[in-house]
Amino acid sequence: MPRQNERQPYDLEAERQVIGSVIMEPSYLGQVDLDPGDFYHSEHRRLFEVILNVKQRGDEVSQELVRRELKNEQEEWALTRATSETLPLDCVAEAAKVKELSRRRRLVSSVDKALRAFQKDNLTSTEFVDRIRLALDSVSLPTRTSRMITITNVRIVQTERPTYKLTVSPVNGSSPTEVELSSAELDKPSSFRRHIREKLRVNPLLPKQYDEFIHRIVQQAEVESEQEDASSGETVCYWIREWFASAGEAEEVEDLNQGYVRREGARWFTAERLLRYLQDHARIKMDRSDLMRVISSRGGRKSKPVSVGGKKVRLWGLDETFFEDQEPVTDEQLGMAENEDVPCLEETE
Repeated sequence: MPRQNERQPYDLEAERQVIGSVIMEPSYLGQVDLDPGDFYHSEHRRLFEVILNVKQRGDEVSQELVRRELKNEQEEWALTRATSETLPLDCVAEAAKVKELSRRRRLVSSVDKALRAFQKDNLTSTEFVDRIRLALDSVSLPTRTSRMITITNVRIVQTERPTYKLTVSPVNGSSPTEVELSSAELDKPSSFRRHIREKLRVNPLLPKQYDEFIHRIVQQAEVESEQEDASSGETVCYWIREWFASAGEAEEVEDLNQGYVRREGARWFTAERLLRYLQDHARIKMDRSDLMRVISSRGGRKSKPVSVGGKKVRLWGLDETFFEDQEPVTDEQLGMAENEDVPCLEETE
């Protein structure tokens, strides 16, 4: 039976049953509609929050993964008790109890606050009624579980303008759907959220560490080729332009670890960061010689050795016309052959 605590109803046994059930049988998470704040017991709130975080990362919920994120003995004891004393027979019904008691607590608290303010003449009758309506509306607000999504079957279609294809499923609700995004749209939380919202009709809850979340998605991706080899031609050039759009511009050659530097109508950079970007964001694995062949066919060239971070390296350069035109830039148009001296760069002794 629900317990009472100064008009704060709760049922610790129901909360324990829900926590234990979703850990032992994670599929139940898609059948309940709860937020961490729906739990009265503080350790249960914390456990459910950890469960949602594990699920949102794309990991399978398990007692071991949940235990790793706990902070103290009280939380660990609550986990042990929930998993050792629970038989996941009627998790949905127990979750409904937890939800109803949470609504009652919120309504009682909101009405009490509004009534105290009204009795002290801090609210007019109209303001009091508005407060009550707001409290009633808040009872049906979307929960975190209803806004969570999972992403599977990630593909990168390597055409001239590579496209990400994702199968997106709500944790709690309708059928999965496929979403297509460009790399630029995937990099922006607002664009990513808009695509999901248009497809699923739900405002998705995205992880706070969005960049890390996207990196995990890219690492899962399988490459699909449609029109051309992903390791050559305009596909690589497209991703090179994408890297420059995200890289920082340095003022001095010594700061090139932060991005690139502009000199004499060209952008100069070190190869390592670009090669890493191609592998991490486009799943294109190339060695330096393969990348140089693509760059040199678009008018790219190398400098004499210069000092960057205390090391002697050759910088790679691309003319500004590479970023304006989609057609290859020839050495004749560039007016400088590969490896020709670059007087704007400070040479080492």
